[in-house]
Amino acid sequence: MESRIYFHDFLAGMRKGKGVNLERLSSGLCSAEMLSRIEAGERMPDKLMRDRLMERLGFENDGFEDYLQPEEYEVWQTQEKLLRAVEAKETAEAERLLGLLEQADRKENAVLSQFCLAMRAQLMQYQNASEKELREAFGEALSLTVPDVAAGCWDKGLLAVQEWNLLLEYIRYGGDVGCIAGNESPGTCIPQAIEALLAAMRSSGMDDYSYAKICPKAAYYLCREQMKRPLDAAACRRLLRICAEAVENLRRCMRMYWLWELLETMEQILEIYAGLLQADSRKCTPASFDLAWDRLREEAAKAQAPVDMAEDGSKNLIALQQSDAPVDFANLEDLAVLAAQVRKWRIVLTGLYQEHGLPAKMENFCYLYSQTQNHRIGDVVRKRRRMLGMSPQELCEGICSEKTLRRLENNKMKTQRAIWGDLFSKLGLSPEYIREGIVVKRYDVINIYRRVKDAMNNYDMEKCHQLLQQLEEMVSMDISINRQELMLMYGKEASNRKQEINRQHHTIPNQRPKDKHYGNVHSQLYTFPRMPTMALL
Repeated sequence: MESRIYFHDFLAGMRKGKGVNLERLSSGLCSAEMLSRIEAGERMPDKLMRDRLMERLGFENDGFEDYLQPEEYEVWQTQEKLLRAVEAKETAEAERLLGLLEQADRKENAVLSQFCLAMRAQLMQYQNASEKELREAFGEALSLTVPDVAAGCWDKGLLAVQEWNLLLEYIRYGGDVGCIAGNESPGTCIPQAIEALLAAMRSSGMDDYSYAKICPKAAYYLCREQMKRPLDAAACRRLLRICAEAVENLRRCMRMYWLWELLETMEQILEIYAGLLQADSRKCTPASFDLAWDRLREEAAKAQAPVDMAEDGSKNLIALQQSDAPVDFANLEDLAVLAAQVRKWRIVLTGLYQEHGLPAKMENFCYLYSQTQNHRIGDVVRKRRRMLGMSPQELCEGICSEKTLRRLENNKMKTQRAIWGDLFSKLGLSPEYIREGIVVKRYDVINIYRRVKDAMNNYDMEKCHQLLQQLEEMVSMDISINRQELMLMYGKEASNRKQEINRQHHTIPNQRPKDKHYGNVHSQLYTFPRMPTMALL
C-alpha cells in the first residue's frame, strides 16, 4: 500500500530503480547535495528543473497533466507562445517573447536560459546564419547544462532529449566533441560523431517516446552526411538498418517525427544500392511486394540468426544494427519493389500533409519543448469546486482558511503542496505525480507497465494477460487512476483478442497482416502501415 506520491518520491524511486547516482543525474544542473535535498522533499525545484530531471531519467514530459504555481504557469504560457511564434517564423513576435523570458530569468535558471538560447539559434537557422555562428550559438546553449562536451565526457553522461538535440546540432555544424571512435584528434569527423551520439543515446536508458523524438533526426543527419561521399554496398546496408530502426521506433510509439525525410532517404539509398548491384544482376521474374518480402525475409533470417534476444524475447535491435553479417539480397527486382513501396508511402504522406496545410519536412525542433497539459492549481480548484456545487466553507474546512482559499483560487499566492494536495483529494482529484498511465514510484513496476503496452501493440495477448495480472498485484488499487488504467487495459486486451481472431480468419495463408498504426507530428491525423524493413535489414 503506497502513500501519496509526490514529485520527490517519484524522482527518488526512478533514479534508484535505474541505478543512477546523484552526481550523474545532477551534473550541470545542481549539486549532488541539492538533489539529495530535493529527493528528501526538503526543497521543491521549479517546473523547468523538475521536467529536466525527469527527462534525464528518460521520461517524456509531454502528454501528462501538471499543476503549476502562478509564476510557473506564466513562464510556461510565454514559452508556448514563443514556440508557436518560432514555428510560424514570426521573428518580431519571437524576439518580443524572448525578451519577456529573459526578464523572467531573474534567478539565472540554467534550463530557462538554455531554452532561450536554443530558440535564438533556431531563429538564426531561419535567417541562414553561417556555420560558425550557429556552431557558437548551439555550443553556448549546450554548455549551460553540459559543460564538458569538448572533453569527450558526454557519451557517458545522462542527457535529456533537448540536450541530445543541442549536441546533435552542435556536431552538425562542426563542433568539437572530443575524441571519437579512437580518433586521436579532438575535432573528429561529423559522421563518426553522430554515430557515437546514436550509440550513446541507445545506452542512455531514455524511454521509447523520448528516443522517438531524437533518434530519427540523428539517423537522417547521419545519412545525409554519409551520402556526401560515394557509398559502397556495406554502407548502404548499414544506413538502411539505421533508418529502419528509427522508423520502427516511430511506429511503435505512434509518432511521425522526421518520417518523410527518412522515407526519402531510404528511397535514395535503395536506388544507390540497386546501382551497385547492377553489374551482378541476374534475369529473374518480376516480384510482387509480398514475394519480395518473403524472399528477403528468408535471407534476413539467416543473417539475423546469431542476434541476441532481449529479456522480453524480442530481437536486440542494437545488436542487429551493429551486426556485420551481410544480407545477400536475391535480385534487383526485390530492391525495386521495396523502393517503390517506400516511395508510395512517402507520396501518401506528402498528400496528407498538403491536405492539412502542414510542411512535409521538419523545419524546427520546437516539438521537443512543447507541452499542452499544464494547469494553474488555483484554476483547477475553483472550477472543480463550482462544478461540484461546493461552497468555499465546505471545501476549506479542516484544510485552510477561507482567505487562503480565495487567494489560491484567484492565483494570488503560491500554495503549499500539502494544502493543495488535500484540496484536490476532497474535490475527487488525484494529487499524485504522474509520468506514466499508472501511479507508482518503483521503476520495476514501470518496466512491467511498458512491457504490457508493447505486448498489446504487437498483439501478443498471452504475454499481455500474464503481465497485466502481475501488474495488478504490484500497484496500489486505492489510487483511482490505477484502477481506471487497469480497467482500460483489460478492456483493450479483450478488444485486441477479438481483432486478432478476426484477422486470422480473414488473412490469406503465408501473407503478412497489413496492420495500421497511428502517428503524430503536430496532431494525431495520419496513419501509416508498419514498415517491413526492420525485419528485412
